[in-house]
Amino acid sequence: MTNFRIISLDGGGIKGLVEIALLKQLKERVPSVIEDADMLAGTSTGGIVALCLASGMSLDTTMDLYEKEADIIFQRNWRHFLGLTGAKYKNDGLKKIANRTFGDMRLGDLKKKVLIASFDLMCEHIPRRWKPKFFHNFGDNKDDSLRVADVALYTSAAPTYFPSVDGFVDGGLMANNPSMAALCQALDDRYGESLKPDDVAMLSLGTGESYSYIKGPNHNFGMLSVGKIVNILLSGTELVPHYQCGVLLGDKYMRINPIDAENIQMDDIDRLQELIELGSKEPVTRAVRWLGKNW
Repeated sequence: MTNFRIISLDGGGIKGLVEIALLKQLKERVPSVIEDADMLAGTSTGGIVALCLASGMSLDTTMDLYEKEADIIFQRNWRHFLGLTGAKYKNDGLKKIANRTFGDMRLGDLKKKVLIASFDLMCEHIPRRWKPKFFHNFGDNKDDSLRVADVALYTSAAPTYFPSVDGFVDGGLMANNPSMAALCQALDDRYGESLKPDDVAMLSLGTGESYSYIKGPNHNFGMLSVGKIVNILLSGTELVPHYQCGVLLGDKYMRINPIDAENIQMDDIDRLQELIELGSKEPVTRAVRWLGKNW
């Protein structure tokens, strides 16, 4: 029996439109898919979508936010035009939008449980070292008092794209797919849920998977291969949790991640309609049947 339902949302910049379009498809077939979710988890753009939905915002309004504000969010930092000495974009626009959208709302005010992935560069624990940070509103914890707008900035401060915020950067560095972190949070008995894996069902959504491979059996990577290695590492932060959740949850786990054959980039704001189309046309019949059985 399913006692706890999780929707997990990957990171991917403007490609968060894919996830919103997927959810709109599913909601047309299963109207209560979001309302019946007990927890929304997200990284970066997925974290922003999760916070929007957990605050009570509709999918249509969330999609409008992305479509209408994309050029403000990705506001070019002309002082660092080539991105060599600083972030490619300012975060002034994103700050303004986050503050306007969430106001002074706190994590503890949200209508649903959330887990939002970020990375703390200046952890104050002794000895000091950077570490993952998962903001949440489970139980009685200090995160409840944090402004939702600030957490939205913390999870989406992607290095080289945006400056860090209060020492936090994008959670995609270690959990671009936050599904496994979400499952661990749900199963953590310190917060009173007392759940087992059999109690949990998870719907995991991606922002579009590109065809990626390196031809040939033998490779001798050097410093000029850093870009390829980074892409491999980022891909691993999506694929490993997918494997882990599949093993632990079995038939109670469903992942949808459309193939992005065009390899649209996370800041390509000229291709918004293509991203919406990618999510809108992805076959979801299998997921709808799964929801009928597990949701």
